[in-house]
Amino acid sequence: MVTTKKEGESRIQRTKALLLRYSDFHGYDTIEEHKAVIHSFGYCWFGKFGKKISSKYLSQFMGDSTSCMVFLYTAGVLHKGQMNAVSYERPINGYPEYYDDFLYKKEDFIPQVFLRLTSIESVALDTLEQYVVVSSGKPILYDLKKTISSFIIIQDRDDWVPPVKKRRVVKEKPVQRVNPVNTNSCVYRKGGSCTNRRCINFSYECDRPSSCAKQKLE
Repeated sequence: MVTTKKEGESRIQRTKALLLRYSDFHGYDTIEEHKAVIHSFGYCWFGKFGKKISSKYLSQFMGDSTSCMVFLYTAGVLHKGQMNAVSYERPINGYPEYYDDFLYKKEDFIPQVFLRLTSIESVALDTLEQYVVVSSGKPILYDLKKTISSFIIIQDRDDWVPPVKKRRVVKEKPVQRVNPVNTNSCVYRKGGSCTNRRCINFSYECDRPSSCAKQKLE
């Protein structure tokens, strides 16, 4: 199933972007391989490995009528691309040949989601100085050093708005009403003595049945 962009979102939505970490496989230059496909098809499917990005997560920024911005990051090197569709199914074509030659032959390397990119270009790493993590508001360059997350939704820091936290509702415990206990109300108290064999007061005079843990009220 392919999810394309919807219309009618605000500028705040358009300032969000997806940052993906990636790695080169067995000598293949990930970026150059995908750029070659874009040159031939006008687009390329970029496979995201590892943890799957949920459709709900992607919908946080795939909402306006223009393409989304995607940053591709590895070892201090940054590229920027434009994405206009997402698929959770393996595409028929429009991806590098090494996907067939290497990745699809090993079940451990099958992409969890495919992003359709229409452009990829190299950009300076300090481009990310303008962005913060949507969920926390922290500078993304700071988080890149502190987290190993394979994908992060980021936003222009000038448009970031703190997320509304749900108010925690503390449920009050119901008040248990304790009826006063008559000293003669315990059924184990016969003739003033305790008849409960499990009680330490067995066969002895019991003058405080209301405070006995073994008491059984009538």
